[in-house]
Amino acid sequence: MFRLLPSLPAVLSCCLSLAGAQATAPSIRVGLPPELQVSVAQEVTVQPRRVETRLGTGRLTGPVTFSLLSAVNTEVTLELGDARLVNPGAASGPLKLRKHVEQTVVLVATAPHSGTVRIRNSAGQVIAVVPYVVAPEKTLNQSASLNYSPFTGRAGVSYSVSGVPLSPLDPRWSAGLNLGVDTRTGAVNGSVNLSVNW
Repeated sequence: MFRLLPSLPAVLSCCLSLAGAQATAPSIRVGLPPELQVSVAQEVTVQPRRVETRLGTGRLTGPVTFSLLSAVNTEVTLELGDARLVNPGAASGPLKLRKHVEQTVVLVATAPHSGTVRIRNSAGQVIAVVPYVVAPEKTLNQSASLNYSPFTGRAGVSYSVSGVPLSPLDPRWSAGLNLGVDTRTGAVNGSVNLSVNW
């Protein structure tokens, strides 16, 4: 019994048909997972609600630090209302906030002043305002006290002041004034003291 083989032209035609066929793969849509998608925030939590700081002794600049917390993944921009406050991260674009992750913001004050920082969402809306105060460096420590004894009838007041050294090598000085009065006799006494340490 003989089996008929396909002719050569039929084989070539079949091969050419297979070579010209195209395979179509199903389309797959690629997107960010929900935890990375960015939304337009309507509010952010600012902590602390008012920033108060003081320039360090012997320093001309100082940090203004606060944190932002958002309930959604979002992007915000900081609008500074005073040229004496600088944002070192401004060149990197909007500030990215991850959902429920506290983000610390550090600005730089170049001089003592006060003002506000406006927080804007990606739609340009103001969603938070951060008031701040940058006080000058401290040069004096001061204290005062008042006391009265009903058993002796004596009352007294004292005041003291001391300098804040700019360097660990600087001498430390302090001065004080004490006044006392006997409320029953009207007698007054007092003292003054001055000390220097180095």
